[in-house]
Amino acid sequence: MDLSPAIEHLHTQVMGARRALITGPVDVDGDSIGASLALAQVLRQCNPDLEVITVAAMPIPRRYEFLEGVDAVVTPAELEGPFDLALLLDGVRHRIGEVGPMFDAARVRVLVDHHVSSDPDEYDLALLDVRRASTCEIVHELARHPSFDVTVDVAMAQQLYTGIAYDTGTFRYSCTTPATLRLAADLLATGIDAQQIIERVFLDSSYPETVFRGRVLADIRLADDRRCAYARVARVL
Repeated sequence: MDLSPAIEHLHTQVMGARRALITGPVDVDGDSIGASLALAQVLRQCNPDLEVITVAAMPIPRRYEFLEGVDAVVTPAELEGPFDLALLLDGVRHRIGEVGPMFDAARVRVLVDHHVSSDPDEYDLALLDVRRASTCEIVHELARHPSFDVTVDVAMAQQLYTGIAYDTGTFRYSCTTPATLRLAADLLATGIDAQQIIERVFLDSSYPETVFRGRVLADIRLADDRRCAYARVARVL
């Protein structure tokens, strides 16, 4: 899928905008936060006069606090409109929670995503490619497109690598393509610490999280001739 026309259209919108909003699904994961933070850098470098605000409906999980730019992410209560541009990354409109009304009120609403469940007709502009393993891959293409031509520094490479590693299960899932691995190699060449990223995102957990995971695993039951495993978790009110 050729995203070049959509990227060029987005560049025109970025250069003509004064305020831009970036958001993602309520349930923040590595790809959504990595893509959001990287795109915020791209827009700022492309148009230094553009005010770019990244918002998350829920607190950012502790495992992503090492990423540059996380401390600047705001809550919906802190938002003040209007926005010329609103960009939704790695999700669909009904999953952005309290940010929804502000997103809908923007002059131009943009989708940047790789999920087959997304409908591009719901937005004014869509950068949608379901062949990509992650939204971060699309953000990287956007950054390096001649229209934007943004340098991918170490901070941005770390953000993008986090998203790619997360959505590919550290390159174990079937969505991993040769292009995914080539991009990962290019990001590694910037000097990022891939081991730190994997440890923080996948292995670092608090004591309560570790205990909870242990209780869930201890309660696993098998069904359907041992082809299905499930666990029950009580809801605490």
